[in-house]
This record gives sequence, structure tokens and C-alpha cells, in this order.
Amino acid sequence: MTYGQLENDLRTLFCLMANIDFQTGMRIWSAMEFRPQRDVLQSLSVLKLDGNPMQGEFGRVIGEVKKANNTRNKLSHWSWAKDANTEEMIWISIDNRTGFKVRFEEKTYNSLVEDINQIGRARTAVRALTEKIKPEVDAWHEKHRESYPEAPGHEAG
Repeated sequence: MTYGQLENDLRTLFCLMANIDFQTGMRIWSAMEFRPQRDVLQSLSVLKLDGNPMQGEFGRVIGEVKKANNTRNKLSHWSWAKDANTEEMIWISIDNRTGFKVRFEEKTYNSLVEDINQIGRARTAVRALTEKIKPEVDAWHEKHRESYPEAPGHEAG
């Protein structure tokens, strides 16, 4: 399981919600950082799942994705060191943006496996959510197809 697989599933969800083909969606999606991606998905869910009980599940799944993204950022960007006293691995985060802060977090093999599993659970949740909401979102698009405005200079007729 890689975070890249989760990102791919999020792109698929985005394409469904935005009603666009995968290649177009991939180009738009890859131009955004995680926070705007998350905000766009949440905004689309408010529009397309308004009043649907699945909207709450959508928010819960996006929360899982946010946790997985935070974990991925730690795995990718924090420094690693070995504690000379305990022989345990530790993460070291140095933050200069809001004053100089150094944080340490012990890591064990089991905790790393749990981090990877957390990312995997988020991916499973995104895939399941996409399948659950697809009929609802497709129905929303079909219902609103007539209300899509024509682009200026491309009027029908």
C-alpha cells in the first residue's frame, strides 16, 4: 500500500464528483496541494449530496484521508534518528515557521506498520465511499444536465 495509490483513488472520487474524465481530472487534481483538494471534495459533496445521509460519511472519510496525509508527511519529511539509549527509532521535526520548535516522536516497527495500515484503511474507505455514492452523484448530474449553461460563443442551435 502506498500513499500514491490513495491519491489515485482520491482523483477517481474527484472525477466522479466533478463529472469529468480521468485525464482532465488528473491534470486539475495534480495542480493542487492537499488542502485545496480536500476543500474542493468537501465543497462538491455539499452540492451533490445535500440532504443525503452519505454526506456525513463523506466528511468522515475525508477526515481519515487527512490523518493519512499527516502520517505520510511525517514519514516523508521528518528526520529519522536512532536513540542511542533505547535503540529505538525516533522522528525529529524541526519547525522554523512559527518560532524554532523541535519535536521528537518514538517509532517502533509496529508503529510504522500501523502508520502504513492507517493509509491503507483510508484508501479502503475512499474506494468504498466512491462506490456507495456513485449512483447518487450520477443521478444528480443527470437531473442537472439541462441546467448546465452553455459557454459564451457556444450556444446551441
